[in-house]
Amino acid sequence: MEIISEKWNNKIIYRDTDLTAEFAQICFSHNDNALTLLELDKNYLCGTNTVACLPLVGIILRLADILDFDAKRTPAILYSHLYVRHPISIKEWNKHRAVESWEIKPDVIQFSAKCTHPAIEASIHEFCDLIDHELSICNFHFTKSTKSVPNLSTHPHRLS
Repeated sequence: MEIISEKWNNKIIYRDTDLTAEFAQICFSHNDNALTLLELDKNYLCGTNTVACLPLVGIILRLADILDFDAKRTPAILYSHLYVRHPISIKEWNKHRAVESWEIKPDVIQFSAKCTHPAIEASIHEFCDLIDHELSICNFHFTKSTKSVPNLSTHPHRLS
C-alpha cells in the first residue's frame, strides 16, 4: 500500500476525487484474506451522484487473477529465458503450461489440460479446488456487499 500511496498519489483520479488510497486498499485486499473485502466501503462517494462499491471491484480483481489460468500466463519463451529451478516455481509453471483451453460461462467454468505427469494433474485439481473456494467466498461477499447498492441489489447475480 505504501508504494501505491507514494508513487501513485494524486494520479488515480475520477472527476475531482483522488482514489489512490482506495486503489491501494483494493490491491492490498487482493493478496490478503477475502474477509478484508468486508472492510472496504460499499458506497464510496467518488463524484456527484456516483458511488463505487469497492468490495465489488476487489472481487473482480481476485476472480480475474485466479481465473487467468492457462499457458499464456507462463509462455515457453519466458520459461526458457528465466532458467526456473525452484521446485515450487517449476510446479506452478508446469501447471499453467498444461492448460490447453478454458470455457467461462455464467453456469460453468471449465479448464482442459494435457498432463504429462500425475503430479501436474494433481496440482491442477488442487488449483481448481482453490478456484471453487474463491468463487464461493466471492459470491458470499458479492451478495453481502451489494445488498445496499441500489442497482445491484435489485438485480441479483451469482458469480459461480
